[in-house]
Amino acid sequence: MDEILYVGLSQSFFAGLMIATKRNPQVADRILAAWLFLIAIEMGFAIVNTSIIPLYEFVFIPFTYGPLLYLYVKFQTIEDLRFRWEYALHFIPFLAVFTTAIVFRGRPVMRLDNFWNADPFLSFRLIYGLSFFISITTYSTIAFILINRHQKNMQNLVSYTSGKIT
Repeated sequence: MDEILYVGLSQSFFAGLMIATKRNPQVADRILAAWLFLIAIEMGFAIVNTSIIPLYEFVFIPFTYGPLLYLYVKFQTIEDLRFRWEYALHFIPFLAVFTTAIVFRGRPVMRLDNFWNADPFLSFRLIYGLSFFISITTYSTIAFILINRHQKNMQNLVSYTSGKIT
């Protein structure tokens, strides 16, 4: 398992570095690079947890995946879109879970090995799992809708269609 984490860590870090250092990066490029660096950080924490010390007990970085997917697709499909501060509101669930992780640091809140263990934090784990599922499902659905809308707009812009050219 550790080998997969090492490969994933190096690939996501290298891909993020390649995108972050490209000339004339667009906002979508910066979002994708941040997403890849966050994946690398998550895998780094997993490596530290399994092989060195249980340093990272709380999973809060995945709450950025949905908003980053949405923003990446939005900036890729809408022309001349500028980043506005309202887009940062999508990261409120991440901040809430991150704050909770700081408050409950050192307590066995997110035990993934005994997730269904009946302890005082079971209801919190259930709320966490359900909210993560809703977040990923909602943002993936919205991204899919944006991509479909963009594809339809692209078909309306093309004036010549043929069976050979798609």
